[in-house]
Amino acid sequence: MKWFVGLLALILLYSEPAWAQGFSVKSLELNIALGESQYSSKSFQIGSPQSSTPINGEMKISARRREIGRLNFLTTNRIGTEGFYSLESTDVTFNRKTAPVTSLSIPMQIHAFGVNVLYYPIGKTEDAWRPFVSIGGGAMIYRPTGRGQSIATSPLYGNLTSFFESSRGSGSAGVGLKRSFSRSFGVRLDVEDTFTKAPNFGLPSTSTVPNASVLPVHGLSSNLQASVGVIVYLGR
Repeated sequence: MKWFVGLLALILLYSEPAWAQGFSVKSLELNIALGESQYSSKSFQIGSPQSSTPINGEMKISARRREIGRLNFLTTNRIGTEGFYSLESTDVTFNRKTAPVTSLSIPMQIHAFGVNVLYYPIGKTEDAWRPFVSIGGGAMIYRPTGRGQSIATSPLYGNLTSFFESSRGSGSAGVGLKRSFSRSFGVRLDVEDTFTKAPNFGLPSTSTVPNASVLPVHGLSSNLQASVGVIVYLGR
């Protein structure tokens, strides 16, 4: 995710005049939105010494509703900057593909927060229609609930040696549209994709201990999200 951080820094550096021009109380916008998420699945294989015969599996996070809050604190004709936080209650499911086929679903919450930089290619700040593209950086916390941890570590269900939250740096890119209806109210549509390193929930990818719990997932996890919400213009 280092390239996302670098890109954000460059945009903010070269938009220094925009900061001087657009950072004011008049720029404050509160956006409350609901979104739908779709996560990519991750395939894995467990081999020796945990199993003499390779076991193929899949980790999949269920699609659920996401609650989102954004606070815009800078707006110019071309650049906007906002902080965001979102919460999603969902499940992570581990599917065993090798016989005997089984599955284990563990309840969890996903917390996401960070900063987005918005670029408005056309129009001015007072225009009713404002299409934009966005890039962002932050973090996602994949946190099992108390019940989820109990299921994961119970000898009757998951039988894992441990299972706890994974914190991952994140980068995102998307497009959207703002539509104002008055000086105090508007709506906003967003579609974005967020990437993090695949969560491992505290489990190692490999171990030399035969009875150790391992989760050999690698690479990036993708979270495609579409959202709609209301805008309250706090500074107008």
